[in-house]
Amino acid sequence: MKPNYIVSLFLVLTVCLILPLDGYSQDFNRIREELRKRQQETNQEIRTLTELILGYEQQIRESDNRYESLYREFQALEREIAVRDAMIKNLQDQGRQIGEQIQVLQRDYNANKAELERLIENYKQSLTYLYKHGRVPEFAYLFTSGSFNQMMVRAFYLRRFEEHRTRQATQIETVQQELKRKEEEMIAAREDIQKNVDEVREARTKLADTRRRQNQNITQLQQNRRQMQDKLSQTRRDVENFNKVLNETIVELDRVQRLETERIRALEEERLRRLAAAQNITDAVEREAAIERYSTPVTSPSALPSAEALAALEANFLASKGKLSWPVAKGVISVPFGDKVHPVYRTRVPNPGIEISTDANSPVQAIHEGYVSLVAQAADFDNFVMINHGRYRTIYANLSEVLVTEHMYIRAGDILGRSGSENSSKGTTVVLILKDGITTLDPTQWILPKQQIQASN
Repeated sequence: MKPNYIVSLFLVLTVCLILPLDGYSQDFNRIREELRKRQQETNQEIRTLTELILGYEQQIRESDNRYESLYREFQALEREIAVRDAMIKNLQDQGRQIGEQIQVLQRDYNANKAELERLIENYKQSLTYLYKHGRVPEFAYLFTSGSFNQMMVRAFYLRRFEEHRTRQATQIETVQQELKRKEEEMIAAREDIQKNVDEVREARTKLADTRRRQNQNITQLQQNRRQMQDKLSQTRRDVENFNKVLNETIVELDRVQRLETERIRALEEERLRRLAAAQNITDAVEREAAIERYSTPVTSPSALPSAEALAALEANFLASKGKLSWPVAKGVISVPFGDKVHPVYRTRVPNPGIEISTDANSPVQAIHEGYVSLVAQAADFDNFVMINHGRYRTIYANLSEVLVTEHMYIRAGDILGRSGSENSSKGTTVVLILKDGITTLDPTQWILPKQQIQASN
């Protein structure tokens, strides 16, 4: 009976062992890889924001003239505060990602621990069986067989049972090593999260110091109220004048486009009328000459795009809402769209677009294909480029350099110029404005969210 019991025990243990954790391990590895990828993206964003912060700190140290220096420092601190806020958010995201990683590691650790306990229990059962029933020498089982076939069967199951016990011991050792590795990973992850906590604390301390310096600046600026009010009024006039110039330009360009389209339509109708009349000319030579003369469709000799081309651009631009790329490879929105409440006097200054803080003289690219309809300058906005996308226009302002000319056809991603420098009206930023006719739109509703643009980069 003992050999039969051995066979039964072997079959039971074999069934227990055919339930591996491969599926769970694969899922764990996938989740962990995704978390590591997200951590790398967050770390890159933190490095980028750190570079921007250092740039703004350098701007603050290099200011000379007392009042102009104070006001420029005020503006730079505003941008630095926005960047530090973004950095703290990214550090917090990093902390959450590390926390998720620890949870995944803990779940995998628990699963491996349960598997180890199961393997040890099975191994104990095998040893208990041998202890209770005694270990009869293998040759005794073999030579007490009733037939040669029975002896071969006993030999087969004795060998499989011994292999099974060896495999049990190997699996126990493997899982123990895996548990040790998971413990080391969790220790490292906990060290990372402690480091993250320290970095967040340090970032908050620096942000508090920046805000303190900003409050000191506000106090000093309030002492120069009249001069500041004049500057604010001038800024408001500059913004209003710039927006007025943009709207008047758009209206005039649309008027010219309509006149040209109507002119081409009228000429085309006349051509078709004459072509039809040519068909009725009796003289064959004269008829062929007239048909050839009026067979070519009328096109615009000007640099203006056709109505059909603009309609296609407009439809494609609208379909791309929420998926348009950023005009710079890296940066953070330091001034949002809409009226900006001045922190000193609580007055409102209109902002027709968004200001994106980036490295000085960074390449500025078109967010969508279109035609360059205007290259010009404006007070407080420096050089700017307007791109025609049909009903929609994008304007890229505060450029330190322009690399395109009017009437050029531009593809998405083509370089239009370079962002502002330390000497530009709005510092090291690029201003992105979006128009639907003469209605100003919020560009953040049309461009990619910051997380997605990071991932695509």
